[in-house]
Amino acid sequence: MYDIVEIVDIWTSWCKPCLLIESIMEDLVKKYIDKIKVTRINVNDENQETLDKYKVKTIPTILFFKNGEVVNRVTGIVSKRKIEQIILKLINLE
Repeated sequence: MYDIVEIVDIWTSWCKPCLLIESIMEDLVKKYIDKIKVTRINVNDENQETLDKYKVKTIPTILFFKNGEVVNRVTGIVSKRKIEQIILKLINLE
């Protein structure tokens, strides 16, 4: 049995790498529909408290949560393969 991996995608509309990440995340959600949950946080939407809490300084930033704790993060443009590798590692944790 596995827990759902929660992923927080921190982005903004003027960020081209953020739009690429959005497309990647849409594909991965379809592939791992019952294993991951993705939430997107737009930095334009008054989310400073969340950004401060997780020390987000760069966008895009993707936070990976397991059991309510941040267990991994990636910043900037990263490949679909890299994100998927992190997901697979977290799904297989017991």
